[in-house]
Amino acid sequence: LASILAIVYANDFPSMKSDFNMWPCVAATYVGTTIKIVTIMQFVNLVSLLRQKFKILNSYLAPAEKTTQRRNGNNLWEMLLQTPRFGNEDSWKDDALQMEAFYQALNRRHYSNITMQDSTNICIQNSWLHKEKLRFRALRIIWDVLCDISSSVNSMYGLQILLCMVSAFIEITANLSYSIIALIVNVSTYEELYLKVVAPTIWALMQFLLVFWIVASCSAARGEANRSVTLLQKLLLLPELHPATAAEMQLFLHQVRDRKPKFTAWDVFTINYGLLGSTVGAVATFLVILVQMQAH
Repeated sequence: LASILAIVYANDFPSMKSDFNMWPCVAATYVGTTIKIVTIMQFVNLVSLLRQKFKILNSYLAPAEKTTQRRNGNNLWEMLLQTPRFGNEDSWKDDALQMEAFYQALNRRHYSNITMQDSTNICIQNSWLHKEKLRFRALRIIWDVLCDISSSVNSMYGLQILLCMVSAFIEITANLSYSIIALIVNVSTYEELYLKVVAPTIWALMQFLLVFWIVASCSAARGEANRSVTLLQKLLLLPELHPATAAEMQLFLHQVRDRKPKFTAWDVFTINYGLLGSTVGAVATFLVILVQMQAH
């Protein structure tokens, strides 16, 4: 984006070199545009970082997305139970659930030889189950923290993003209308064509790029967060799921559904891809009005 900004700025130098009186206005425009773009870059970087954090959280649930990863020798729960650090934790209380039925359902090939008379093994297996439950409790806490951070970022940049998007809409409309009207008036020379048509169009495209960059980053973060719902629903369909873990996952699923990261422009409108369609429609409407007014 910085490279595009430099190109757009340099594009104005040939057209403005003959008119020294316009340089103060041009310099003020450059300063204002640079401040706006730096603000947008900071906001988009934070939103992209949040998207990455949601992606890391989903990586703990991702094995449910591919059925080939849930075969008997390689499923999420079996890999967890085989982790060495869980084997030494034998201090958990016995679970009141029927352990024999659970282990037969968990993995008949690997756990069919477990004897329920061995109290030590029962205690160790219960520690695994309790650890799995605590794991999803930790993921719930992480999700809540990420949602808090999303709200903080949105509240901190909401007004600035609103002003940036409104100014971008005004500049897109003004520059495109100027270009269209210049074409209607019949530009006589190539210099006028460049100055009155090409240069304003480039500025309008750059402003649209800014709006698209904001919308794309916010939509990507929300899409990654919404992916957690699908992954949790697939995990709940696993036949070897322990009831205690399933209950914790149900709470996680309700939490994800009830509270999702939402990015708005100071609560005036939600930032998503639908905003691009609305922007294009509004710009087209204003262009028709402005061109008709110029024609009359």
